[in-house]
Amino acid sequence: MRLSRVVGVGGPVGFLLASVGYAVSVTMARTFVSLESHCVQACPVVRVEGFQFHHFYYGLILSAVSLGMLLLSRRRRVRWDASLFFGMGIGLMADETGFLFLGTTYDSTLSFFIVGLVAAVFILAALYTASTAGLLEFKSLDRADVLTFASIVLVIVGMVIFDRPFRFVLEVVGVLAWSTALVLLGLYGGTHMRKLQLTSGPKRAD
Repeated sequence: MRLSRVVGVGGPVGFLLASVGYAVSVTMARTFVSLESHCVQACPVVRVEGFQFHHFYYGLILSAVSLGMLLLSRRRRVRWDASLFFGMGIGLMADETGFLFLGTTYDSTLSFFIVGLVAAVFILAALYTASTAGLLEFKSLDRADVLTFASIVLVIVGMVIFDRPFRFVLEVVGVLAWSTALVLLGLYGGTHMRKLQLTSGPKRAD
């Protein structure tokens, strides 16, 4: 399969979705870190033969897979979906870069600077592609697309349900987020998936 000639992460819509994914993943990662700092029980930690899986590595896997989709796919909506997940993966990586590789803490100035710098890159890229390519691409978005993207974001938000110790408010938020996401996916996810299979995007998306 040939590499796609489409440059970027899906044009203005793709960069906007990547920015949204980035913001959501950083916010959720920071929320978990904040909650775990007050953990009075054994907090859930994934280890494989003694190796601890920090969320940086989840982000690395997620961004690598989505980047592969961006490189290989020429379909506009596939690239939009990949852009959302790419932003999420980069957010998880940026959030923990300072802690894992620069010897700083999550709440240090350097850590916040890294997160802010990457956020600025996404935002500026979105503004640049919008100014050069125009906003016509946004007219291709329909209700099924927007609400499917919203359901994916809600799935991520719902992961607060895994926090320990038990917090009733977070459990309610998690259940509501997942329930809403399930309803939205049931109503609009099928339409979105059919468009992924049938609709080919332009040769250039930005």
